[in-house]
Amino acid sequence: YEYLVELKYIKSDDLPAAPDKLEALIDTVKQEAVTQLLNYKKSRKITCKLIQLVIICSSREVLLIEEVK
Repeated sequence: YEYLVELKYIKSDDLPAAPDKLEALIDTVKQEAVTQLLNYKKSRKITCKLIQLVIICSSREVLLIEEVK
C-alpha cells in the first residue's frame, strides 16, 4: 500500500458557530484537499495499491477523516 494524506487545518477563529455553516466550510476545505490529492497522484508513479486520505482538524478536534476513492 501507498498512502497519500492531505492534512488541512482550520483556525479556531475561522470556525462558524452555526452547524450548517460549519458543514459548508468543511465541504469547501475537503474539496480543496481532494484536488490537491489528485494533483499529487498525477505527479507520482504509483506502483502499488493507493489509499488517499483527507484529514481536517482544528485546534479543538479532528473534524473529518475520510478516504478518497
